[in-house]
Amino acid sequence: MADVFETYFKRQMLLQTVGVGTPTLALYTDDGLTELTETGYARQPFTATVTVSEPILARNSSDVTFGPAVGDWPVITHVGVFDDAGGLLCKRSLLAPATVLNSQSYEISANALEVGFV
Repeated sequence: MADVFETYFKRQMLLQTVGVGTPTLALYTDDGLTELTETGYARQPFTATVTVSEPILARNSSDVTFGPAVGDWPVITHVGVFDDAGGLLCKRSLLAPATVLNSQSYEISANALEVGFV
């Protein structure tokens, strides 16, 4: 028999990992295997809001901006979510790969990133 997590449990899991402290977002290439290290790149802090009813999701509550790039960055394919202790919680692929050229920035709009329990 498979476990079925209750709404309360799922919400508490997200609140205790991305709903507290200072979680960060990271950008990845190569199907999510390699985090960017290029000049101008750094993981970015974000604030998450967690839904109350199903599906239980955490969303970035404001825009998150990376860069500007110094030189062209490799194609970005994934984003990773880290807790405030630096532990990787999850990675997910972008809907479309992103290209960031010299002096450009990459932005994830408010509420565009969703992670959680569907």
